[in-house]
Amino acid sequence: MKKYSDGRIKKDKQLSYLNFGRFIKQNIRYFAVYQQKILIATILFIICIHIFTSQNFTKKLLKLSYCNSATQLCSKGKDDWYFVGFWVILFTLMREVCIRHIFIPFGRNHGIISTRNLNRFSEQTWSFIYYVVFWSFGMYISYNSPYWLNPKQLWIQYPQVDLKPHIKWYYLVQFSFWIQQIFVVNIEKRRKDYYEMFFHHIITCTLIFMSYIYHFTQVGNAVMCIMDLSDIFLPLSKMLKYLKMHKTCNLSFFIFFLSWIITRHILFVFIVYSTYKDAGVIITHKWDPVNNIYFTKKIHMSFLALLTALEIILFFWLCLIIKVTWQVISGHNAKDTRSDSEDENDLALNKKKYKNTYK
Repeated sequence: MKKYSDGRIKKDKQLSYLNFGRFIKQNIRYFAVYQQKILIATILFIICIHIFTSQNFTKKLLKLSYCNSATQLCSKGKDDWYFVGFWVILFTLMREVCIRHIFIPFGRNHGIISTRNLNRFSEQTWSFIYYVVFWSFGMYISYNSPYWLNPKQLWIQYPQVDLKPHIKWYYLVQFSFWIQQIFVVNIEKRRKDYYEMFFHHIITCTLIFMSYIYHFTQVGNAVMCIMDLSDIFLPLSKMLKYLKMHKTCNLSFFIFFLSWIITRHILFVFIVYSTYKDAGVIITHKWDPVNNIYFTKKIHMSFLALLTALEIILFFWLCLIIKVTWQVISGHNAKDTRSDSEDENDLALNKKKYKNTYK
């Protein structure tokens, strides 16, 4: 009898987890359908409150907190989360508006007929524009810093407690974008590398968060600049593919391939190695909140583990990229097997749904 009771309890728990999962999926789908209206209403509500009542919490949403006009520097604190949250909402709205009202009409006017291809083209166009803007901004910050072409300066200047306003803005907005990407990867059609992409975003957000609160923003800026370069050419290649500009697409893909190798498997590995070898030598392992030093052995190894995990995911994608590169060398057009391909079963299911709808 006890055995039956335990089994019944276990079954009830499984059903409750299943129902909760369905509830979450239904709400995500609902938001995905009506997100533009919901987000516009939310942002207008925040702006109206800010204009007509001057509430303190709306200032935290719209402006950087902890900025000192005398020193022209900004410190860090819990109110930064308001700013990050607002930009997550703003990015979601900007993405939806640009995709629906700019990129899809543009793609349709340039011969893209399939709804699926229009959506994919629009998503890649959004990514391309984002990475062009933020890679350029990040490179400007990096180029005008002491650690430009001098990796040891990343550790010598620790801790980076106070930041210039434009650097803090860049860092928090990048953080907002990657949080928003976790949402995006779950509302889009699931692709073959969904789990790798999801864990990549989780690791990226964790690294940005840790580097911010533990005052390693210079290292974070260097890593983001390294990563963002190849992320310009990948969506560009996909855009050209959907526009049927195959020769230009292949050229763009080769540039992407070279930039991926150089940035993610040479420069990034160099930073991982510097984290392992230089960081512990230049900075003493200790926990000293009074002096804003948060660099224990455990935190050091956590950074190293996350960076290594990120490199493992990148290596997995490299294998897929090499496969596509070989296709191009063999005389075929670049066909993405990394993140823009759907399972054949999914395509068959979609066709079946389409036929049933219009019977």
